[in-house]
Amino acid sequence: MAEERRRYLIEFKDIPSERQGIPELDVEERVTNFSEVELGYTQEIAVNEAKRCLSCRRCLGCALCLAECHTRAIDFEQVEQEVELTVDSIILTPGADKIPAPVDGELGYGRYPNVVTALEFERILNDKGPYGGLLIRPYDGEIPRKIAFVQCPNCQNAHALSQVLNEISVAKAKVEGLETHLLLSNSTIKEADLEKSLGREPGVSLKRATVVGIREIEENGNIVISYTEEGSKKKQEEEFEMAVLLTGLDLPDDIKELTVKLGLEAKSRCFYETEDTSLAGTTKSGVFFAGYGFID
Repeated sequence: MAEERRRYLIEFKDIPSERQGIPELDVEERVTNFSEVELGYTQEIAVNEAKRCLSCRRCLGCALCLAECHTRAIDFEQVEQEVELTVDSIILTPGADKIPAPVDGELGYGRYPNVVTALEFERILNDKGPYGGLLIRPYDGEIPRKIAFVQCPNCQNAHALSQVLNEISVAKAKVEGLETHLLLSNSTIKEADLEKSLGREPGVSLKRATVVGIREIEENGNIVISYTEEGSKKKQEEEFEMAVLLTGLDLPDDIKELTVKLGLEAKSRCFYETEDTSLAGTTKSGVFFAGYGFID
């Protein structure tokens, strides 16, 4: 048996232990909840890892690392410097962060078990999710027969609606006779696009309405949604067995800082998904977006 050793590496026999791994939730436990899989270091593990790192040698300038790095990525003479570049155009290709929970506390998220976000609902439907793909509600493990999908104020794009329609299709395939109700507020979603999407998913009830509150019925965990329909000031109430909140997208913090530095106007910070690879112009000449762009 031959063992290959890399060049120029000195083996230190007195290093106390190997690098600490990140503790993770057991597979059997992670499929039953929405908890983070990576648990992070405990204080004891962090201290042990710090001791292990300190057992390694400080830099002596021996250049063994340079000898081992064939790509010459190590430069002992490198110093900090600012570089100015002159370019014709700047193309930004920002990603998007999903807003994990609605901002409006009146919608009951985090207080009522049967109020979940669309992302959590997607996990519930997944065969490798917390319930093994069974559509059951968190409150009591019962199969819901009537679910409301509520558009949150921070969700104003058709892409999010398209995703939730896919979730509705999967849910209806799992539960025969499932009632699904979409409560959509005034938004940038075009009526024609909405009707076209709904036409492909029969049995979906639609109301143009603004939700003003959500409360729980303590006896059975059902959700009562208060709303006003478009063009009416009269408040109505309707009972559901679950409520799914459609949350929106947000810019990563580093992109927000960059837009300020570039002097761009991004009023709403909502997104749309382009259908082609052409560049989208911004409010500043010579600066473009690709992929996701802003809607003013």
